[in-house]
Amino acid sequence: MPAKTKSLDSPTQVNDLGITTQDGQIWQRKSDGKFFFRIETPTGEKIDVPLGITFTAKLSLDEAQILDLFDTPIEIVPAPVAGQAIQVVSASVKLTFDGDTEYANNLILELINFNGVATISDEPQAETTGANPLLGSTETIHRLMAVNNSGFALDDTQLLEAVALFAKVQGGNPTNAGNGGSLEIFVQYVLVDVS
Repeated sequence: MPAKTKSLDSPTQVNDLGITTQDGQIWQRKSDGKFFFRIETPTGEKIDVPLGITFTAKLSLDEAQILDLFDTPIEIVPAPVAGQAIQVVSASVKLTFDGDTEYANNLILELINFNGVATISDEPQAETTGANPLLGSTETIHRLMAVNNSGFALDDTQLLEAVALFAKVQGGNPTNAGNGGSLEIFVQYVLVDVS
């Protein structure tokens, strides 16, 4: 029978003592931040089995934040510990249009590693794409974001060690003459070893 585990909203909710499950415990080592499931064999040997836990994050943005999203990217997933990077598994975004005018210019929303000051990856991990970008809509819509895995230059990178994941737009701040509404961004991600 598989172990039952508690749903985790973020990796910081697991302490080094672990969360009790039916058949064992989920642990997180303080030294490297890695999660594992400890099992005991019939001979009493303890074995640590690494876990690939999928985490979720949600970010809500109002119109003022959207209009400044190029100049002021907003963190959606905090930086992991040294030796790990955030890898987006899937993402979606919901536009709640409750205004009178759609957003214009610089409408491609992206999720990208950024340390808040200078270090930014060359390519986003996920983005809204297509001829009809979500931010240009006058409807309330919910769309998947494309996980970006092609079209890179030779030296481009996506995953940065111990760097947070941010939401931003490409090219410059969007514009709006009226009220364009709000966004909710939903992300599923894993922490991968990069050291």
